[in-house]
Amino acid sequence: MIEKDNPGFAALKPVVALRGAANFMMKRYPESVADFLNQTTGDDENVRFWRAAAQTAVAAKPSKFLRDLRENIGILRAYPQEIRARLAITALRAAIDGGDDYMVQNLLETAANSKNPPGVVAALDYYYALWLEMNGNYAMALSEMRKVAEGTDLYYRAMGGLEKIRLAKRNRKPSRDQIADFEHLAYAWRGDDFEQKLMRMLAEAYREEKDFENLLRTLREMQIRFAGLPEAKKIPDVMRQVLEQLYLKENFLSDSPIKAIAMYNDFHEYLPPGEKGAQITRRLADELVSMDLLDQAASLLETKMQDPVGETERGILTTRLALVRLLNREPQKALDALDSAENLPYSKAVLSQRRHIRAKALADLKRTSEAADLLDEDDTEESRQLLAEIFWQAQDWGKAADVMKTLIKKPDPKKTLTDDEAQRILNWAAALRLAGRPKVVIRLRENFLPYMKKTPLADAFDFITRTTQAGIMDYRQIEQEIEAAKSFTSFAKKYTSILKEKGLSQTVQ
Repeated sequence: MIEKDNPGFAALKPVVALRGAANFMMKRYPESVADFLNQTTGDDENVRFWRAAAQTAVAAKPSKFLRDLRENIGILRAYPQEIRARLAITALRAAIDGGDDYMVQNLLETAANSKNPPGVVAALDYYYALWLEMNGNYAMALSEMRKVAEGTDLYYRAMGGLEKIRLAKRNRKPSRDQIADFEHLAYAWRGDDFEQKLMRMLAEAYREEKDFENLLRTLREMQIRFAGLPEAKKIPDVMRQVLEQLYLKENFLSDSPIKAIAMYNDFHEYLPPGEKGAQITRRLADELVSMDLLDQAASLLETKMQDPVGETERGILTTRLALVRLLNREPQKALDALDSAENLPYSKAVLSQRRHIRAKALADLKRTSEAADLLDEDDTEESRQLLAEIFWQAQDWGKAADVMKTLIKKPDPKKTLTDDEAQRILNWAAALRLAGRPKVVIRLRENFLPYMKKTPLADAFDFITRTTQAGIMDYRQIEQEIEAAKSFTSFAKKYTSILKEKGLSQTVQ
């Protein structure tokens, strides 16, 4: 009203200073600071103390203004008790923060009065307990802080409750009960620096308890609530460090894989950038595949593909995804993954893997001719083995036998057949018999029986290559025997074994 009716009068030094004091007493501290920073207020000892008190009320580091408060404390004696107590309580915040023992005692004595209202008494008791702690009297400080926490003033009940927990855990790790106290206090008071301090302490308690999920949730909530504060800008870096520790240094992946992928999905945007983030994704995918959690592994890889990555990394990701989809009996999705990055540059090894994955996926979709065409000019042993499996799967016994023949090496009379060599000979014999080539089976028996007798597959080989008395073979009986034995070494079995031994990221790289 004064400023509107008489601007000149409102601009006078005493009037601006009085407005600053009024704003302070109404807890409108930013407005009070603005008034006392106005050059028209002058710079006498009263203005310096009031200005420092207003700045202390809003400061993250109150001790910055302790010098002005200390040098001008004498002005408090001139004020009525209510104003003197309010100023002293605010100044106590700076004195405690600065560790100024003499200033704390002086302010406590200045504000003490038998007629103080309950709120002022609670505030003085609160700072008295902090002063005891500052002087090393931890047990007495805890006892006094408990009284504050059990008092009637709502604000200092909350502040006292927070400090009580901090004092109680000063020399020991926080228990789950103390964390529960923190969580309960979150509903006791909102705003001021209390809420920020509470959440910092709660986050630290979660860290010490290795409750990483709640730690990350608390940090993210702090980033949202205190977005305007400089401290909030540091929170993403802290979260990245937590995720790095969790996924790269702890046993979290192997101990809790389902929880690990849930947290990965929740906090994916806070992963460390570059190689560390990629390493986390690889380790998580490896762990999921090793536990046969193929759906989750595929989902993880698809999520990672949405990130901006280079052509080489994208090509490897799509190849890993295609392999996981294939092993999860989703051949069409395996083809889709391959098609999504077909024209990217690949190493010779990855190109071969992609060709084999595509051929097996086509075969699983009963597109046998297309699958065979992919492998027709590939003379590597791995491709020949896969081609034999494709023909076997299609029950094209003649073609399966022809391909298997190329995988058989002449045995060394001085050496025992390896398990793989014996298995291939048995598979070839089975395919020949199912293809209706008894004469070839007889010659195979004559050539290989002496070597097969020394292997665990001797009985199976003898059965498959032996003719009945009438010279007629019962093919239905043979098919049932082969099906029961499940002896064929398949593409899926091979890759499952490699994945368990090396992991997905080492298998496709």
